[in-house]
Amino acid sequence: MILPSTVILTMDNSGARRVRCIKVYKKPGRKYAQTGDLIQIIVVKLRNRGFIRVKKGELHTAVVSRISSSVFRKNKGYFLKFDENSVIILSKKKMPIGTRFFGPCAKEIRSHKFVKLISISTRLI
Repeated sequence: MILPSTVILTMDNSGARRVRCIKVYKKPGRKYAQTGDLIQIIVVKLRNRGFIRVKKGELHTAVVSRISSSVFRKNKGYFLKFDENSVIILSKKKMPIGTRFFGPCAKEIRSHKFVKLISISTRLI
């Protein structure tokens, strides 16, 4: 579960290393974000090398790609749990800022119609 003021790692090469969740976009009956949900973030820490596309203190939207709490998949009947929370930073047009993703993504992104994220991703779990 990702609540406001949670510090999260990024999994793309946009230039941000850590971000802080400011707002979870409304889901009926929930106050936290799960995989595939949109959140509003602020950049806290940058990477120290490479091409940096974001600046410290900027506001962006992001999609949650991995979550450390367990998620139950009803159609398969098992729980899925990652080691850390991670997000993919999006532009204002809901397209990814980075061009590469590091590590696997959850399949729940597909159900939220982020087709570009699925095509860039190397592994879907």
